[in-house]
Amino acid sequence: MIFRFIRIGFAGHRDAYFRGLKDIRTNDEILIQTAAGTSRYEVDWSRITDPADGSILTPSADSGPTLVTSYPFHYIGAAPERYVVHAHRQ
Repeated sequence: MIFRFIRIGFAGHRDAYFRGLKDIRTNDEILIQTAAGTSRYEVDWSRITDPADGSILTPSADSGPTLVTSYPFHYIGAAPERYVVHAHRQ
C-alpha cells in the first residue's frame, strides 16, 4: 500500500470570504462542508509570510487544510504579505 500525504490549499480574499481569519487562533475549529459531508479541523498555527513562499503547500506527513489570504487585513491596495493558517483533522 502506498500512502501519499498532501496539503489542501484554500485561497481567498482578505476582504471577503477570509475576512474572519484575522481573528483565528490556535485550537480554533474550522468546518469544511462538501457534498460528502462536513469535516472538522483544529488550527495548528498561523503565520505571516512572503507571497513567494511556496513551502506553505509542500506535501508532508502533516496533512490538512492550509488557508491563505493577503496581509495586512486592512491594507489598501495589493498587500505585500500573506497570512497562512494550517489545521489538522479532529
